[in-house]
Amino acid sequence: MSKFTDRLPLVTEDTIPDDIVFWDADDGAEELSHDELEGAVEYALDNIHPGPYPEELEIFGFRRMKLGDNDITAEGVLQDILERLDEEYGDPNGDDPYAAVSAAMSNAAERFVKVFRAKYVPWSCETACRIVIKTAPYLESTTKEQRK
Repeated sequence: MSKFTDRLPLVTEDTIPDDIVFWDADDGAEELSHDELEGAVEYALDNIHPGPYPEELEIFGFRRMKLGDNDITAEGVLQDILERLDEEYGDPNGDDPYAAVSAAMSNAAERFVKVFRAKYVPWSCETACRIVIKTAPYLESTTKEQRK
C-alpha cells in the first residue's frame, strides 16, 4: 500500500460516499468495471487471491473527477472558436483576430461554460476511499458458485 492510499478515508459499508461509482482492488486501476463493491471483492478473491485468501482484502472506491477551474473557460472557448474560424475566414495578413470579440460573444461564452460545467460528466475517475473486507465472514456468506 502506498503513502497515498494511507491518506484515503477508510469507510465501512454504512459510510460509503454517494459519489463512488467504481470499485477495484488496485488503487491505481486504469480500467474500472466493477460498479458494485461485491463485484470487486469477488474478482479479487477469484483472480487476484485464488487461495489461500488473505485475512483482509482492501478495496478502493473511485469517483468521477471534477473539472478544474481552468479546464474550460469563456476565454478559452472564444479563443478556440476564433482560431478555428480565422484559419478559414481570417485576415491572411494576421490582424488581431480577438479584437472582434463583442460583449454578446463574451456573454454567450460565459453562459456556455456555465451550462457545460453543470452538465458535463467526466469519465475519468480518481481514487476516493478504501474499505477493508474481512474475507472469512465474506466467504461464509457466499459460496464460490454464488460468486461466479
